[in-house]
Amino acid sequence: MNSQPILGCALNLSEGRRPEVIGLIVETVPVGVPVLDVSSDPDHNRTVLTLCGNPPDLVDAVVGLAATAIANIDLRQHRGAHPRLGAVDVVPFYPVRGASMADAVAAARACASRLWGELGLPAFLYEEAAARPEARALPSIRRLAFNGLAPDFGGPGANPTGGATVVGARGLLVAYNVDLETDNVVAARTIASAMRLRYPGAVRALGLHLPSRATAQVSMNLLTPQATCLEDVFNAVQSLAAESGIAVRASEIVGLIPRACLCSADEGALKIRDKPKILEDLVDRLFTG
Repeated sequence: MNSQPILGCALNLSEGRRPEVIGLIVETVPVGVPVLDVSSDPDHNRTVLTLCGNPPDLVDAVVGLAATAIANIDLRQHRGAHPRLGAVDVVPFYPVRGASMADAVAAARACASRLWGELGLPAFLYEEAAARPEARALPSIRRLAFNGLAPDFGGPGANPTGGATVVGARGLLVAYNVDLETDNVVAARTIASAMRLRYPGAVRALGLHLPSRATAQVSMNLLTPQATCLEDVFNAVQSLAAESGIAVRASEIVGLIPRACLCSADEGALKIRDKPKILEDLVDRLFTG
């Protein structure tokens, strides 16, 4: 296994409130494909399930768990703060060890084809796997899907209960959220907009309301984590919030983070809710020796 290329996949599933369903989906993953992390949030109503393995086994695992997901998640009943297109919402493949972006692209396209062919789940391709420039960015697909933008596989409409999925190939991405000491979602959206302007092409940001925490959240994706230090991002959000007299309550990393993104950050100063899980440490443990 060590000599084979290893890809990662951070599936975004539209279920974060029913642990029994999340557990059932995780149990679908075969033994030969390690589960690196499972991160669920009830307000987002979303789970990020991080897997890794050689490309054929990883694609098999994704198709298998997608079958379980769409059998147990009805998008017509789904409610949550995070935007979504489908029960299996986003399926990004990325190189981890001994793999190239071409490997990730091939896996993404094979997976998208099978999700439609075997499960009837329409699939859009994004990022490096995109076949059309207008479908490269995930926000563009969310905005245009089935309304001027047809799926790359399947369609013309969405699956009645499973919606559609967005499958792609990209570099490492860090999902990082900052909770504010306010439930004013307008303030969070204003900060999110300012963060997008401050870090163009490097940070995607949304302002969301989290009822279970009675807070507003700046929810971000760091698209170039090796070049975007977590401490800088936290300090920028904190500074923007302070301009409106708002303090930062806590921050959280969803899933895994590459070591370089942490820089020399003091986890206490960043008010990180749970100890970060370092991608390289987990991969070394699994694939070295």
